[in-house]
Amino acid sequence: GELRKGITWQWREPFEMPERCPACDTKLVNEGKYWRCPNPRCLPQIIGRTLILAGGGAFEIDGLGEKQIAQLIDAGLLDSAADLFHLDRDAQTREKLIELERWGEKSIDKLFGEIESHRRVPLARFLVALAITEVGPSTAKLLSSHLKDLDEIKAASLDDLQHVDGIGPEVAARVVNWFQESANTKFVERLFEGGVEIVAAKASTKTGPFAGKTVVFTGTLELMGRAEGKQVVEDLGGNVASSVSSKTDYLVVGGKPGSKAKKAEELGVRVLLEPDFMKMIGR
Repeated sequence: GELRKGITWQWREPFEMPERCPACDTKLVNEGKYWRCPNPRCLPQIIGRTLILAGGGAFEIDGLGEKQIAQLIDAGLLDSAADLFHLDRDAQTREKLIELERWGEKSIDKLFGEIESHRRVPLARFLVALAITEVGPSTAKLLSSHLKDLDEIKAASLDDLQHVDGIGPEVAARVVNWFQESANTKFVERLFEGGVEIVAAKASTKTGPFAGKTVVFTGTLELMGRAEGKQVVEDLGGNVASSVSSKTDYLVVGGKPGSKAKKAEELGVRVLLEPDFMKMIGR
């Protein structure tokens, strides 16, 4: 096929950064080590931001992949990632969705149910959902643990943010600049208009059942979301890791577990089925 300059290149061919966005032809801007398309209407950006917002580090809305999001945009149902929380509140959405390929009543009901049950998140996960460059789950936790609410983060200066241990000048500038852009302010307002709520995180304890323990999750949890399960472990004094090792104390197993279960067995790691895990956290 045809090679697109700046997108596809042959072996040992010098790479040249394109001057304009290959998706929307907007002139790119350079920000330190990044080149960025500044067009908020750029289709891949809308899709990517929606994937982040619906992902496990943010609102944890299952059943939305890149193809489904592209369908919603093509149907005029999604103009920005924040519109996701308005889908189940618009009477015409169901009629438009039912006309799309592979969307039936059951899949629509499931999506609406996911949206309705995942509108409330702690501040750290809300910050992840905003898709601010350099602000992933770890950085979001640092910010939310040192600044009490969203208003305080929005009002924070570069100096204020750099007083947070672990936040450097580049990340601080990203956060300050993001909240100064009117398009981003409107994006946050649109989220709240869709019923999104930021809930206070529970205080962590060092005396819980997982105090000082390392926990890994695998499979699909039926009684709570994976992100919620991780938050509970951390609130009870534990540490959540992504992979099983000799330092793992517990492996929490949900439905359709992967290779982590086999490795845990080989290493003698204690395995907790979801009902056992729920008992340990007092649910």
